[in-house]
Amino acid sequence: MIKCSFRQLLVRLSIAARASASVTKTQIRSLLYGTYDFARRNSFGFNLTYIDKDVPSPGSFGFETGYMRSLYQYGYGKAKAGDFWAKAPPSDGSWLSGLRYRRSAVSQ
Repeated sequence: MIKCSFRQLLVRLSIAARASASVTKTQIRSLLYGTYDFARRNSFGFNLTYIDKDVPSPGSFGFETGYMRSLYQYGYGKAKAGDFWAKAPPSDGSWLSGLRYRRSAVSQ
């Protein structure tokens, strides 16, 4: 049995969490672009909405009413301006910013 300190365990868990987040983002990117390609090849419409990378993420893991309200206002503003749907995935990967993988407070 390998023994390690609690701190070493936290570091290993942090690495595993980041690796898992990276794999998940890659899988989502692949699925999204596959769906977009399928829609394009079959002359289907494609609509995507996402949270732009300039929108700050919340500071904690818990539910934050203020943050949820700001996201609602963000989406409401985009819809009101008619700027809600993208017809293709952005080429710079900025849609991935909507995937809010945050490091835990313990590992920082």
